[in-house]
Amino acid sequence: MSESEASNPDIVAGDEDEKETMGASIEADDLDEIELSEITEVDPKDARIQELERAVEDWRGRAYRAAADLENSRKRFQRERDDLRKFGTEDLLKNLLSVVDNLERAIGHAESDNPLTEGVDLVLRQFVQIVAG
Repeated sequence: MSESEASNPDIVAGDEDEKETMGASIEADDLDEIELSEITEVDPKDARIQELERAVEDWRGRAYRAAADLENSRKRFQRERDDLRKFGTEDLLKNLLSVVDNLERAIGHAESDNPLTEGVDLVLRQFVQIVAG
């Protein structure tokens, strides 16, 4: 330092500020030497946690969809079962109507005192009761 600089307190204070700034710049230079991957590197544990959280959310979504599919299948099965109860015997009964008609015709043309006619009549009445039932 020169004599004029030593007598001037502003310059001395300025030198100290420069020293501090230079120290900071040295530290900044050291930071330049640190590889970028070291700064941006994610902790493997954090990455694994995030990966597992995504997997949990994926499986949770799958579970919700599977539950919804199961519920829809159960409702569809119930509707189909109800429809089968309502309409499943319809074709059978239509086909049996011709049998009932033929039995009625046979009874109408048979002799009334014939025991075979009485048996056919009993079978016909029983059949009609079951179908109506």
